[in-house]
Amino acid sequence: MTKEFVWGIEMPIADFVLASEKYFKKPYWNLHEACCLVAKCDPEQHPGVGQGYLDWSEDDLVSEADYTRRPFIVALRCAGDSPADLHFHGGHKLPLHTMPRKIETGKDVIVDSKVFVDWAVHVWPDGTKHLKAAYDEREARKAQSTSGYLSGKQKTGPAIKQSQQRQAFVELLKELGAGAKTHSDRDLAAALAKRISEESFSANSETLRKKISKWRSEL
Repeated sequence: MTKEFVWGIEMPIADFVLASEKYFKKPYWNLHEACCLVAKCDPEQHPGVGQGYLDWSEDDLVSEADYTRRPFIVALRCAGDSPADLHFHGGHKLPLHTMPRKIETGKDVIVDSKVFVDWAVHVWPDGTKHLKAAYDEREARKAQSTSGYLSGKQKTGPAIKQSQQRQAFVELLKELGAGAKTHSDRDLAAALAKRISEESFSANSETLRKKISKWRSEL
């Protein structure tokens, strides 16, 4: 059965990684998609990031409880040429792939997905851990695809191996659901070691236990 994800600002990182997978397969996003992903909002359900933007006032940005508004405004400001805007947002310019003269909604603006993630992580390092996690999973999948012709038992590079272990851990947590919180790092490490014992990225439970402690704090 396909899991039904509950989008929202409180969405767990592990759920976001799985729910957003189709977007992280795309090399480009429009700004509607990008800002929805920052806000952990389903791009297909949001009525339109930036809708009516030309008529917005600063008061709207304060009173409106739409978490896509701030990233939309900051993205446009960092894509511009104002030194003051760039300084205010840490000096991180956002290069856009296409930007029309007149912007009516976020769907009018196209951005490279990798460029956007790198930019967002710099601007909001504490609020974009979910984007970074999903992007890392995308890179791990690409690496696996590139090396797919190799034997399943052939050794992989350390970074790829760790990404594969982390993905297996995310899938284990998904299966355990809320009950995962009741398991110790040692219990989860033993379960994960058994789960990946036949894979090229297998590892003993003690090695995995040290990694799991870090992964749990990130998720």
